[in-house]
Amino acid sequence: MKTYQKYLENYKRGFIGFNTLGILFQSCLGSAAAMLVLQNGTSLAQMVQLFFITFSVWGLTVAYWLSKSLK
Repeated sequence: MKTYQKYLENYKRGFIGFNTLGILFQSCLGSAAAMLVLQNGTSLAQMVQLFFITFSVWGLTVAYWLSKSLK
């Protein structure tokens, strides 16, 4: 339990920094997915896939911020 308390205290102290890293990671992951989709062309099917990737990354980011701000 002592280790858990130590990590919890570090997380509370670095809350903004850890949230920033989480958002950065989600953005990088979404960008990589978008690039992979666009490598296959720019037809309607790829644009639909790109829309879903953009929407899902945006949704994850909003859900992440909401879950952290409600605590």
